[in-house]
Amino acid sequence: MGKAKETCQPMSETGKATETSGTGEAGEANVNYILHRSSNDILVFEVSDLQTDTWRLASQPSINVLIKNQLNEFLRPSSKEISGGGADFSDVLGGVQFNLHKYKNTKFSPGLSVAFIIKANQKTYCMCCTEDMKISFKQQDCPQIIRGDTSDIIFYQKTFSRGTTNSFYFESALRPGYALACHEEDGKKKLVLKKSSDEPDRADETRKLDLVKN
Repeated sequence: MGKAKETCQPMSETGKATETSGTGEAGEANVNYILHRSSNDILVFEVSDLQTDTWRLASQPSINVLIKNQLNEFLRPSSKEISGGGADFSDVLGGVQFNLHKYKNTKFSPGLSVAFIIKANQKTYCMCCTEDMKISFKQQDCPQIIRGDTSDIIFYQKTFSRGTTNSFYFESALRPGYALACHEEDGKKKLVLKKSSDEPDRADETRKLDLVKN
């Protein structure tokens, strides 16, 4: 890990300690500093115990993919009004192109941190997990930085099973233990959040998503 870039805030006239922060390159930790004046009137940096959890957009370009379920059906927005809507699977050839953006995290994560983006009508939409455990889209650009230890647009990409190269499952960063899955409801196969199996040896095919580079 490289050295963090230090930034300094002016000392207040009272000489009290001032907290500031340094930010390294993408993927490196943010370090909080305490700036104070020593007994011999020298400004001194001390590293604070506090550290901000952060996701940073990786420098690698996004990957354009089509997403398929275990039945080889393609993922797409549920309606033409993308914002606020969900996603379902269709056997219509072609599907919708997703931009898969990678993020680097300052703390340990259980898999590769990614965000799903689609573009339509000159607008950008992020796929997200809502508070009521639904999958939806919201209109916004892909953020460069996401602060905190949870995010509604970040999913942890993990290999679905040994020996597979294009099949994955995606666990929600907002709802740990829940992963994207295909669920049939009202005659449609919808993309939902489903609790991950407690027995990993018994792979749940509904959670398998294939990424087809486009």
